[in-house]
Amino acid sequence: MPLLVEEMRRIGAKGNLTAKIAGGASMFATLLPAGGVNMGERNVTATREALRRHGIPIVGEDTGGEHGRSVYFNLRDGAVLIRSLKAGDLRL
Repeated sequence: MPLLVEEMRRIGAKGNLTAKIAGGASMFATLLPAGGVNMGERNVTATREALRRHGIPIVGEDTGGEHGRSVYFNLRDGAVLIRSLKAGDLRL
């Protein structure tokens, strides 16, 4: 995270940074043994913690569930489009 923030600043990011996060699905939950590790959930938790430590608020989110996502980021306006066959489209 520190390197990402540093690089963003180097190439021109100004002002307060914000984050939009997506992912963390448990797509193969039925394959996990009882008490098994849900990596998607762990990844979302780690992401939230890293952003919190760096003072970057989360302003949009589509996480969890049991479906895959494709994420499209518009560099001009910061919009994030999440596409999922199961859940449809969501604009963050």
